[in-house]
Amino acid sequence: MGEIDPAREQLEYRAPGSDRIRELIVKTARTNPGWGRQRIWEELNEEGSEVDQEEVNWVLAQHRLRNLRL
Repeated sequence: MGEIDPAREQLEYRAPGSDRIRELIVKTARTNPGWGRQRIWEELNEEGSEVDQEEVNWVLAQHRLRNLRL
């Protein structure tokens, strides 16, 4: 069995609960272009921001940031 192709992976999406969360996700993604969506989610939660993976996915997709499929 091989790995799931990130381009074909089914992701769940949900709009963030606040503009602050949206801005945090965008800033983190743009500051760290080599990080994928999972790493962004992990780092934001380690810093104390309560962010769901679905929110990270939604923001990255809406802003067409390449981090979504890394």
